[in-house]
Amino acid sequence: MRNPLAERRRDDDLPDRDRLRQSGGEARPAARRRGAGRIAWLWPGYLAAGKLHVLDGDPGLGTSCLTLDLATRVSTGKRWPDDAQGCDPVGVLLLSAEDGLADTIRPRLDAASADVDRVYAFTVREVDPRTGARLERLATLPGETTRLARAITARDVGLWIR
Repeated sequence: MRNPLAERRRDDDLPDRDRLRQSGGEARPAARRRGAGRIAWLWPGYLAAGKLHVLDGDPGLGTSCLTLDLATRVSTGKRWPDDAQGCDPVGVLLLSAEDGLADTIRPRLDAASADVDRVYAFTVREVDPRTGARLERLATLPGETTRLARAITARDVGLWIR
């Protein structure tokens, strides 16, 4: 099974691939030296694997429903809204500060027929040092960047939604 995000990570092992390098006081794009790379698509022409996409909207416009529709399609391999072939099913990692997992996110995923075994909520479990109680909280960035990277790799994540 092909995971375009994992392939993209292997292509980008060099940390300075798209950064400017200093060479003799002259800044030049590192990509010029390496040549152009190919884009791996989850949804051809719209959703590139391993790239940042921003979906922004005022509350109540349906951005959460739209992102969960994307999660459903990526987790199941369902066809895209333009009838393009779906991607190979891969994991989806959710960081949600707006909606509750049990009362909002899971019911929406179930209604959309997502493969919920491939959709993961990125939370942090801790023990309260004062009370010993187990706590679960939403992860924060950049504080949990290392944990996030491990979760993406361990769960074969092809889409990360924040």
